[in-house]
This record gives sequence, C-alpha cells and structure tokens, in this order.
Amino acid sequence: PAPAEPTTQIVALLIAPYPRTAAAFLLELWGGFLVAGLIALVISVLLGWAIARSIAAPLRNIVLAAEAVARGEYSRQAPVAGPDEVKQLARSFNAMTRQVQATQTAMRDFVSNVSHELKTPLTSIQGFAQALIEGAAQNRATRAHAARIIYDEATRMRRLVEDLLDLARIDAGQIVMSKNPINLAALLDAVLNNLGHQAAQKSLRLLKTFDPSLPTVVGNSDRLTQVFVNLLDNAIQHTPPKGTIRVTGALATDPDFDGGGGRRREAHAGRRFARVAIADSGPGIPPDELPRIFERFYQIDKSRKKSQGVGLGLAIAHDIVRAHGGHIRAYSVPGQGTEIVVWLPASEADISTIIRRK
Repeated sequence: PAPAEPTTQIVALLIAPYPRTAAAFLLELWGGFLVAGLIALVISVLLGWAIARSIAAPLRNIVLAAEAVARGEYSRQAPVAGPDEVKQLARSFNAMTRQVQATQTAMRDFVSNVSHELKTPLTSIQGFAQALIEGAAQNRATRAHAARIIYDEATRMRRLVEDLLDLARIDAGQIVMSKNPINLAALLDAVLNNLGHQAAQKSLRLLKTFDPSLPTVVGNSDRLTQVFVNLLDNAIQHTPPKGTIRVTGALATDPDFDGGGGRRREAHAGRRFARVAIADSGPGIPPDELPRIFERFYQIDKSRKKSQGVGLGLAIAHDIVRAHGGHIRAYSVPGQGTEIVVWLPASEADISTIIRRK
C-alpha cells in the first residue's frame, strides 16, 4: 500500500492437533482404561458370586434333601428357592418325595392288613384243629361244627390269596386278557341271576333298566363278570333288608369322568361308552371316606365285624376297569345310598350300527 495510507497487517492463525503416535495416545489413556477395567472386574466378580450363590445354595439344599431321602427320611422336603428352573426342580423333587412316602406308607399298610386278614382265620383254624386233636370235640355235632369253621376260614384265606394274586398280576401286567365283543346286557343279566338268591335272602328288590342303546363292548368276559359280581355283591352286603338295588345301562356320549371338565374329559372327547350304574339304598358313604373306597384293604367299617370282605373287591374292580380303558367312580349321599358307575369303551362297530338306526 502507499506509504501515506495506514499500514494494515493481516495475520492468519491455523490450529491443528499435534501429530502423535498410537503409543503416545494409549499412554495418555492407560489410566482411564485401568480404572474402568478394575471397576468391571469387581462388578463381574460380585455378580458371578451372587449368581453362583443363588444357584449353588438351592442345589446344595436339594442334594442334602436327596441324601436324607436315601437314608429313609421320606418327609424331607427341599426348599423352593432360587431361579425359576431351580424352583421347578425343587417342586418336582418334593412331589417325587411325597409319592415315595405315600408308596412306603401303602406298602406298610398292605403288609399290616395282609397280616391282620391272615391272622384271624389262622387263629380260628389252629384253635378248632387243636380242639379236634385233644378230643375236646367229643360228639359228632361239635366235631362237625369245628370242621365247618376250619373249612370256612380256609376258604376265606384262599379267596384272600387269590385276590392278592390277581392284584399282583394286574400291577405287573402279567394278566393277558383276551378281548372279544361282549353283549353287556346279557352279561349283566347273568350276574343278576347268579346273585338273585343272595338278594332274596335279605328281601332285596333287584331292578334293572337296560336302554336299547346300551352298546357292545370289547373286553374279557370273565374279568368283567368279576367286576360286576364284586360291585353287586358289595351293594347287597351294604343294603338293609327290604331295600332296593337298581342296575342301569345306557350309551354315554359325554362321560363325566372328572365331574366337569379337565384333561381326562378332553382326552375322551368324541368317544362313546357303555355306562353301567349300580345304585343301592344303603346308609351311604361319608364324603371324607368316598375318595378312598377303591384303595386296597380300605373298609369303611373299621371294626371289620359287619362285613366278610377284606377290602379288595372294589380295588380289583377298579384295576380291571382301568385295564379295559374304562373308568369307575362312586357317588354317595349319606342316608340315601351309594351309586357305583362304570364306563367301558363301546365297540366301534356297534356304535356305527346305533348311529345308522338313529
């Protein structure tokens, strides 16, 4: 510019990062990385310890409970704690333990009941046999009475042993049931005729109502006869003189296996069943006793004096019906009587015939 004009100076300033190497950059940040790493390590150790403790402690409790059960402490339960999977494991273990405990109790009761049922007739047989040996029964009538008691008690023992063998074979799956189409109405008629004299001795009325739709079933005739003989004999024993026993049979299209809905009912949806009911006018069964009547050796009459049975008839009937793919259930109102209902799968061929008729 001209000297007379004011002098103007222009300055340009350039700002840029100082060029550094990667080593220098890392050297500058190593302190922050170290602190962050130490913090992450502490947090991960604490989290790992907490997670391991939440899983290992419940698992250790389950292990201790399993060892206790192995020693025979069947009442031992594992605490339900920890993650969902461990809780489910504890619940399953506790359910298994309860089942094992129930099985052990049933086995002890079984042995106790068998011993009781065998001890009574054996005592009678031994006593009357001793009387005969020692000459206490000197006249013919006394000897005949003693012989009759021995015969009756031996027969009772044989019946008990046969029932026990039947239950054992059914449980083991050793009974091979040859199944054929069975006219259920004819089978029930035969059972009623066979037990008619026994009912007449108590002046009982046997009423039967078989619907024309009662279908044919596929099963073992001898075993199903055993079922209905047991049920009808039980009804006769528990019905007072001049009472009434009703036997009904019909086609069931919606069996109430569980009393109103549920998996069992859904599993049999669309199937047809022969429904046979045996109802008596006896004293009925208390509600708290009703769920147990199909248990082995269970008797409502705890004194065991009124009934000649040993509590196996209903258990055998239950197992045979289940072996045929059916279901059995008891209904009762105290003071009004009891009804035992049996559902047996109907023959598909017979169902087709019924549908065509309709």
